[in-house]
Amino acid sequence: MGSNFAQWLQRQIDRREWDQARLARETRSSSGAVSMWLTGQRVPSPKSIERIADALDFDSDYVLALAGHRSGSLDGEVDELKEDLHALIEGHPRPITDDLVEALRSVLKLHADQLAPK
Repeated sequence: MGSNFAQWLQRQIDRREWDQARLARETRSSSGAVSMWLTGQRVPSPKSIERIADALDFDSDYVLALAGHRSGSLDGEVDELKEDLHALIEGHPRPITDDLVEALRSVLKLHADQLAPK
């Protein structure tokens, strides 16, 4: 799970045009810890995840799940779609294709199914 989280975290840094030092400052973490997170050598602690989520403006439960601190599967494709949706909401427009619209519908349906009473 660590390498998937590391890849996700690197994408978030790249999208913001940050470097490792900026992420360390924003999360009040050491540069060594950030380096280990980004190489997949270490998964951040839940406390660090809370700071990462806050710095990147993501829901902490989502980031905790990505890092493996919450049970439940997060399909990689769904993760990418969530990131695309988050980027659109943040005002970083991407081309809206028919495929993206259909993918977003799938993500919304998945979330609706997960929230529905069983």
